[in-house]
Amino acid sequence: MKSLKSPSELLLLLVAIMLLSSCIKKEKPVVNTIIVTNITGTSAVGGGSITDEGSDPILSKGVCWSKKASPTIDSTKTNDGSGAETFTSSLTGLSGATTYYIRAYATNAAGTAYGSELSFKTLGQLPSALLLPATDISSDGVKLHGTVNANYLSTNVSFEYGTTANYGSSITAVQNPVTGNNNASIDVTVSGLSGGTLYHFRIKAENSLGITYSDDLTFLTQLKDIEDNIYKTVIIGNQTWMAENLKTTKYNDGSLIPIYTSSSEWMNIQTPGYCWYNNDMSGNIEGYGTLYNWYAVNTGNLCPTGFHVPTNTDWNTLITYLGGTTVAGGKLKETGISHWISPNSDATNESGFFAIPAGYRSFRDGAFFGKGENCTFWSSTSDTSVGGGSVAVTSYNPNVILVVTNDKRYGESVRCVKNSK
Repeated sequence: MKSLKSPSELLLLLVAIMLLSSCIKKEKPVVNTIIVTNITGTSAVGGGSITDEGSDPILSKGVCWSKKASPTIDSTKTNDGSGAETFTSSLTGLSGATTYYIRAYATNAAGTAYGSELSFKTLGQLPSALLLPATDISSDGVKLHGTVNANYLSTNVSFEYGTTANYGSSITAVQNPVTGNNNASIDVTVSGLSGGTLYHFRIKAENSLGITYSDDLTFLTQLKDIEDNIYKTVIIGNQTWMAENLKTTKYNDGSLIPIYTSSSEWMNIQTPGYCWYNNDMSGNIEGYGTLYNWYAVNTGNLCPTGFHVPTNTDWNTLITYLGGTTVAGGKLKETGISHWISPNSDATNESGFFAIPAGYRSFRDGAFFGKGENCTFWSSTSDTSVGGGSVAVTSYNPNVILVVTNDKRYGESVRCVKNSK
């Protein structure tokens, strides 16, 4: 049996082994970058395959990416474990519509190696928004509608609204936020609006790339009086008018307006009062409305809040806008003969005012006249101590009889106009 080497021989052997080890070259891994898939606006899937783990086992692997070329592990990266197996990497927190550069990496004791560089672009663009007409319009509320395409990026959606194109109020859509790449229906119900008021509205859609605004649309809220009667309104020029005759039997503070049915009472009163044509409420409340004396007008509380009985100036503004006294009547009158008697000359109603011939009640004998033939509207202007301003339209011509002085005891129709700001 051969004897053990001496200590000096063992030392020489150890030195030889160390020298041999130092001569063996350390090798980094070899890694390939896998093509990027499942690209969205904010994420993607990448990965890599290791074809040679080099001189030592793989300590860590993953992908690194950047908006600049040649990303490294000092850039944003994943860590997908160790070992030489093929790996899949999830890239998250990306920006939409952006080009990224990506490389797979693998690290062993010799260092970090990178695969070939690839690039990809995330999906996305500014959202698109289409506004639809308002529905369910009431005196104080409305439902707003539209469609929004998020274009792959999560999009916050709201409606802006207000009495001018500067809006001033905003409400978040029920379906907020919108995602995906389809036209998504959005809507919201708005409350607390003012009656008989024109509102502007639009969609605001915002994603990480910026804001898109839809076109502007408008709606006109209905007008409601103290008794919850609803009135259509119409914008004519710069004025907003009721498009129906007033029919309330209460002032806007809720107090009752006195009603006078007997002719003798009507002839002699010089205090506020109202009546129905021929004392027939059921035959007049829908369409024709109520007849008031001027004293009821003069209280200042007859119209719904925010509106008033027009002055001579208000009537003149309307008539001038419609082309003057010789043609304005035709533009104010409802067309046809369902309410007017024939011939209802030159009636076009192009103003949308829908003047209805409710007739009047005389102060001389308390009798009723003119239903179907003429309509007479009060002005709140007092022409004399006994006379109030009045505007009349008849079936026989397109003229307007402007601001005649009628005895304040007449019973006439009332149309309200919105207060100016």
